[in-house]
Amino acid sequence: MKRLKNGWGENLLIALLVLLTASYLIRVNYQLPFLTMDELAYIGKMQGGIETRLLYGRPSHVIGTGINEVIGFYTPDILGLTKRLITMLALFASVAVALIHFKITPLRAIAVAAFAVVSHQIDWQHNGFVAFFGGYNLFLSFFLLALVLSERSRGRRGVYVLSLFCLFLSFTSEVFVGLAVIYATVRAIQARSVDNLYKSPVGFAAGLYIVLFILLRAIYEGDPTQNGGVSSATYAMGSLAAFSPVEILAGSLKSLIFSVPYFSELRLSNFTTISIASIAAVSLLVLSLRVFLESLKPGKGPSDIVNNGGSAAFLVTLCALAIAPPVLMALQPMKLEWILSGASCRYAFSLYGWVALVMIVSICISRSRAAQSTPIAILVTVAAASFLNYTVPRNIAFADTYSESLAKWRNIDSTIRESKSSPVKLPIELLKHPYIIPFDTSKMRHNLGDILKLIAINVYGKKVIYCYDSNSYDLQVGGAVGAIDPKGFAEQEGDARWTNAAVSEIQFQRKFEKDDVIEISLVNAFASNAELPVEYTIGNSSTKSVFQQSKQVRIPIKQTLDNPKLMIHIPKPVSPLELGVSADPRNLGVMISRIRIGRKQNGQVTFTPAEQCI
Repeated sequence: MKRLKNGWGENLLIALLVLLTASYLIRVNYQLPFLTMDELAYIGKMQGGIETRLLYGRPSHVIGTGINEVIGFYTPDILGLTKRLITMLALFASVAVALIHFKITPLRAIAVAAFAVVSHQIDWQHNGFVAFFGGYNLFLSFFLLALVLSERSRGRRGVYVLSLFCLFLSFTSEVFVGLAVIYATVRAIQARSVDNLYKSPVGFAAGLYIVLFILLRAIYEGDPTQNGGVSSATYAMGSLAAFSPVEILAGSLKSLIFSVPYFSELRLSNFTTISIASIAAVSLLVLSLRVFLESLKPGKGPSDIVNNGGSAAFLVTLCALAIAPPVLMALQPMKLEWILSGASCRYAFSLYGWVALVMIVSICISRSRAAQSTPIAILVTVAAASFLNYTVPRNIAFADTYSESLAKWRNIDSTIRESKSSPVKLPIELLKHPYIIPFDTSKMRHNLGDILKLIAINVYGKKVIYCYDSNSYDLQVGGAVGAIDPKGFAEQEGDARWTNAAVSEIQFQRKFEKDDVIEISLVNAFASNAELPVEYTIGNSSTKSVFQQSKQVRIPIKQTLDNPKLMIHIPKPVSPLELGVSADPRNLGVMISRIRIGRKQNGQVTFTPAEQCI
């Protein structure tokens, strides 16, 4: 009877953990719409079909096409977002299954899996947990399940085939091809037989993919750069030509440690950050080597396992999963530049690094007798709960910033769908979304305006035009109409942009008449620039304004001007890094949200909208 009660108690705890985890995922998922231009470009078919994917010479692009056709959605409605929720739940389940495979009790395995997915930092548009329809969740899920199935196949053909199928789906992200090679190699060395390389589904799948990759590159001689892309070598290994080995190593280490959620908020020095990351990397390498060597001792073979559960090869592969993605990030020149500049040390692969680290620590704890004591268990539980208490509210707050964006996407969908005429008029304000590339800019190959036009044609069969007030300029979408060209500004943040120079300028592409008035709306000023006068000059008109005294600056135009420049002179541009506030290296001054053009008549300034459509 006591055992029955204990069993019911454990089942209730498992049910509660699953319910709480699902509730959190629902809360976050249904608040977040599209986050990247990659998703929108895919929907708009700007990346082309199978032919274009073959052009890159990578089978992974072809596999990914099939997956995206299933999980992709063109509007973030309930059905579309539910698909992404399923990918999140799949990751949660696969981590739990893998931990149970390592003989961790179901309750602990589910608790660890819940901790891994819930505590992961959701911080920006390329976050692996939510970006690209949740595909990154599926790739890791398929890979973990494939390794579990491979070790449990025991000659059963159906399980072997299922493992093979899961592996090929995970190969959409080619990092898992490399991890599969590592796993198969370790198993072959343990078995002291090369046959194991192709007899196991993992080795066979990796070998088959590599053969397909080589054949595709040999047969299909297309050049992806002719389609606006970059060569695989430049994309994946370009840092070797542009950066020193020390910079690549530093970028790899920083990318590794920033997989830990909110580590950046500790605001440690670069030396301290790299030192901690080095300790973590060395620990993972030592653990891998130790587990590998133990499996090679006399009398042991490929079936010898860690803690009577998952194989040593599985644990070594998890260590590689934590280390390899940061290295791949550092080998990509654009990403390495972000990392070294402090602009962003996190990307989609941070999800993989964090999940791997949590799994490795939990497996090591399960192997330690000391860790099985009640005081240690209580200490670990309290630490995990405290960490979740820090991360969960911040993740929810991040998701909430997209509530307006979500409503806009649904508004776009309903407006186009319900319109009886074509072209459909869309207010340009509907194309303003946090951290997504602006509506239009000649400097970008893809832009939101062009992509949405393709989506309207391909999905709805209608044309769209964008209407805006030509007397009002938003620094996020204002450049969309080619009317202004901001220089010396940082990337947009929500509704505004920081100046990022001693002198920032905005080039207008329009005519100003005498008695026109320019109104500049400010939302913030950094450090002492809030108290010092900032000078605004256009033509022979100039004014000085202090942010703490007024958040609106008006400049009267004294003469007719054709395509003038508005110059903004910042008294003391300074970076948060310089002040020790954060790792942000930008030289900030004032933050501008909007510029309006009015007309002074009878001593009063009036702002009259002037609709224009493109």
